[in-house]
Amino acid sequence: MSLDPLTRRVFLANAAKRAVAASTLASLLSSCGSKGNPVQSIGSGTITLDLSQAQYAALNTVGNAMKVAAPGGGSYPLIVRRASQSTIEAFTSRCTHQGCEVGLPSGGVITCPCHGSTYDASGNLRSGPATSSLPKASVNFQGNQVTITL
Repeated sequence: MSLDPLTRRVFLANAAKRAVAASTLASLLSSCGSKGNPVQSIGSGTITLDLSQAQYAALNTVGNAMKVAAPGGGSYPLIVRRASQSTIEAFTSRCTHQGCEVGLPSGGVITCPCHGSTYDASGNLRSGPATSSLPKASVNFQGNQVTITL
């Protein structure tokens, strides 16, 4: 068995193939978290919701949840949920695994669309690959006024 001599043409062709393969692999690996970027901001500051306004009317019913813009220009909206007649809770919609945006609770469960992590309706981790719950915001609820601080 004889080997072909390594010519400049063969060397460059092989190098080009390897470069394309490396680029493709890097692209595939980076797309794993493409629905959310973990370096994006979850925001900070305070927002106030007036439950007497039509846009927040869903929060007048226990069990309902909605997304609202995060304070301070955060990249991810907050999930705000009426947990009981006297309690409203809020937490980020950024999955703690790779930063994908999660949806609203459905059947008492929040599921990350990227890798399948699940959280309960209050944002507490149920199963991974995420290793922590959704970050909670501080909520002050009096009358029709809900003040959320992140």
